Amino acid sequence: MIDYQAETRRSAASTPDPERLTDHPMRRAGARLSLIMLVVPYCVVAVIATYPIIWQLNNGLPGRFSDQPFYIWAIDTFWMQIHAGTTPFWTDRVLYPVGANLMYATIAPFVSLLAYPFQSPILYLSIAVLVSLVGAAMGMAYLVQLLTQSTVAAAVAGLYYAFSPAVVSVISASHYYTAIAAALMPWGLAALVRFVSTGRVAPLIALSLTTWALVLTDYYITVIFLIVVVVVTVPQLAAQPARVPRVFIALCANGLLALLLIKAVLPPLNTSDLPPGGLGFTSTSNTNLADFLVPSLDNPLLGATFGPWAHDHYNNDVDSYFLGWGILTLAIGGIATNRRRIVFSLSVAALICMALACGTAIRWGVRELLTESRTPFYWFAQLPTLRELDSPRRFALGVQLLVATLAGMGLATIAQRVGRSVPILAAGMLLFTVEYGRLGMPVTTMEIPQVYRVLADRPGDRTLLELPSGITESKGGFGLDMKGGVQNGPYLSRIPQSTYTWFENEPIIGDLFTLTSTDGEWGVRHLDTLPDYPPDVVQRFSEVFRLGWVVLGPNPRQSRFAADVERLLGTRIVRREDVDWYVLYTLAE
Repeated sequence: MIDYQAETRRSAASTPDPERLTDHPMRRAGARLSLIMLVVPYCVVAVIATYPIIWQLNNGLPGRFSDQPFYIWAIDTFWMQIHAGTTPFWTDRVLYPVGANLMYATIAPFVSLLAYPFQSPILYLSIAVLVSLVGAAMGMAYLVQLLTQSTVAAAVAGLYYAFSPAVVSVISASHYYTAIAAALMPWGLAALVRFVSTGRVAPLIALSLTTWALVLTDYYITVIFLIVVVVVTVPQLAAQPARVPRVFIALCANGLLALLLIKAVLPPLNTSDLPPGGLGFTSTSNTNLADFLVPSLDNPLLGATFGPWAHDHYNNDVDSYFLGWGILTLAIGGIATNRRRIVFSLSVAALICMALACGTAIRWGVRELLTESRTPFYWFAQLPTLRELDSPRRFALGVQLLVATLAGMGLATIAQRVGRSVPILAAGMLLFTVEYGRLGMPVTTMEIPQVYRVLADRPGDRTLLELPSGITESKGGFGLDMKGGVQNGPYLSRIPQSTYTWFENEPIIGDLFTLTSTDGEWGVRHLDTLPDYPPDVVQRFSEVFRLGWVVLGPNPRQSRFAADVERLLGTRIVRREDVDWYVLYTLAE
C-alpha cells in the first residue's frame, strides 16, 4: 500500500505528480477488489431502502404514484417504433395527427434500449431502480478508492451517495430516469479522475461514453455532470498543458458525433417553441439553503424531531437534500487536510451546484437573500439550450455527489492517521445510519384498468380519444396495446406551443379539451357544455382524428361529459359499454 503522506514529504525531484498516484496499478487493483466485496452489502441496503418493492417486482414500482405510466409508455413506444422501422424519437401514437417530437420529452432512450430482454416494462423498471442504487454506491466506492486507496472510506462513501436523502427522494418521487442517471455520475467522475491523473486515452473514452449515456437519459444530470467536468478539468489542463491536444481531439470527435446525430437521426429541435417554466418555477422548484442541514422526515431517528423544520419538503421532486451534519463535517475535513488540485476543484463544483440549486430565489429559511437577476441561476439559464431548466432543485444531486466524494476523502484521512480500519468503518456506518437512515418507501401497484384490457383485444388501428385526461396526459393508457393503434393522451413533459395552439384552435377537439379540463377552462376559454356543430364539421373531426374509440375516465362530471359526447357523435356511436368506473364508446368505421 502506498503511504501517500510519506510520498508527499519526499523531495520534488524524486516524487511523481501526486495526481498520478490516483491511477497507480495497486489503486486500480484495490478498487476492483473493493467493488467485488461491496456488491452484496450494497444490495442489502438497496432492498431495505426500497422495501417492500423486492416482493412486488412484477406489478409494482417504487415511490409514490406520479410518472410511472409515462415511463412504461415510453419504453413500449421506443420498441414499437424500432420494430416498425421508424425513428424512436418521433411518434404519432400520441397527439394524433400532429404527433410528438419525443426529444422534447424525457424518454431516456438509453434506459429503453436496455429494456429489450424484459417482457414486462414494470419488472424492468423495478429492477433498474434497484440496480441503479447499487451501481451508484459502487461507482462512488470506486471513485473514492482511486482517490484515497482506502477501502474503508470507499465503502462508506458509497453509502453516503447512493442512499443519501437526495438520491432516495428522487426515487420516492418516481423520477427513475434521474436516479439512473445519478448512478452514472460517479463512474464518469472516476474516468475523469483517471484521465487528469494519467492523460491516457482509455479513461477519456470512458468519460465520453458516460457523458453520452447521460445525454440519452436525463438532461438535468447531464448539465450537472458537465459542470463538474469543466470545473475539474480546466485547472488540471492549466497545470498540464501537454494533455490539451487529447482533450481537443475528444471534443471534436464528440462534437462531430453530436452533429451527425442531429442531422441524420434526431428530429429537428426548436426549443424557442417550448413554453418556458419561467420565474414561477425557478423561484419555487428550488432548494432552501437551510434545508441542506435539516434531516429528512423519513429518517426514523431524526425525522420526527427535526424534519418539520424543513421549509421545502414533500415537493414531489427532491423531498430532502439533507447533507448530514457529521458527513458535511467529514467533507470539510477532507478539503482542509488535502491540498491536491482536484480537491479544490471538487469543492468549487459543489458550491456552484449549491448556488444553482437555489434557483432564482436564494433563501435561508424564511429569509430571502437574493432573487431573479441577482442569482447565478438566472444568468446560467440564459445560456443556449438551458432555457428549459425549470427545476433547479435537481442540482442538489450534484452537491450530494461532491460532498460524498469529499467526505470519503476526509474519512480516509482519519483512517490513515488512526491506523485502525474496523473502528473507522463502524463509525462511518453509524453516522450513515443516524443521518441518512431510512426504512422502505411507498410502492405504486400498476394495475391496468379493465377498460384498457377490453380495448387491447379489439382489432383495428384507429385512434383512442381519452377524456378528461386532457391534451398531454393519460394515467391509464400505459397498459394499452392496440396492435399498432395510436393513442391521444400519454403524458409528455414538454410540448411545443404550436401543438397546443393547433389543438386549441381545431374545431371540436379544442372545445372537448376545454370542457373536460379542470373547471371547464383552458386559457381564457370556458365551457359548461359543447355547442352544436354543423354535420360537415363533425364529419371532418371524425376523419381528421381517425376516431375509433372514446373513453371517459372517472370524474365527478362524467355523466355530463357522456351526454355531450353522445350528442356530438350521435349515430357514429355503435356501442356504449360501462366498464367499472369508465365509459367506453366504439365508433363506426
